[in-house]
Amino acid sequence: MERWLILKIQSVLFHNPAARESVVGMARWGFWAYILYGLVQWFRPGNLPQQIRRRQSMTEALFSVGISSFFSFLISLIWRRQRPFAAHGSVRQAVIHKNNASFPSNHTMNAAAAALTVFRYQKRSGTVLLIWSILIGASRIACGVHYVTDILGGMILGYMSSRIAGRSRLVRLVSFLVPVVLKIGRKR
Repeated sequence: MERWLILKIQSVLFHNPAARESVVGMARWGFWAYILYGLVQWFRPGNLPQQIRRRQSMTEALFSVGISSFFSFLISLIWRRQRPFAAHGSVRQAVIHKNNASFPSNHTMNAAAAALTVFRYQKRSGTVLLIWSILIGASRIACGVHYVTDILGGMILGYMSSRIAGRSRLVRLVSFLVPVVLKIGRKR
């Protein structure tokens, strides 16, 4: 069923060169939006409480991504699902990717973890980033490097990682202290 869906998406999208290039670009480079967003938020001027709040959300988002990456590492020790392009000769591989574990989609998982963490602090930006993470996941399916369940699993693990980061007293303390210490240290 999942192979059929990938093939259907590829047959629709890849007949149009512009659509193909957009999907491939999103699959390859879409995650850079999160890095760029984080850098802009970190260095954006504003009053001290605003800067500390933005930096706190970026630090917590980084912890959330770290937690999700740890989940992915643990899963890789237990289970290695082949990627669609490797498991099914009929699925086209539209982006160059090694044939490592397909589940979960790390791109989608980390994007969702960061987006959901940002959403707790800034609803509008978090919503945009969450939609972007869904588009990244869809592009990874269309490019033949993930199954739908890899994307859904990545979204769920990203959600769990964001919740863990948001509820962890240690993460919240560090995500509060890092921006404050950096801001105070700069004034000296």
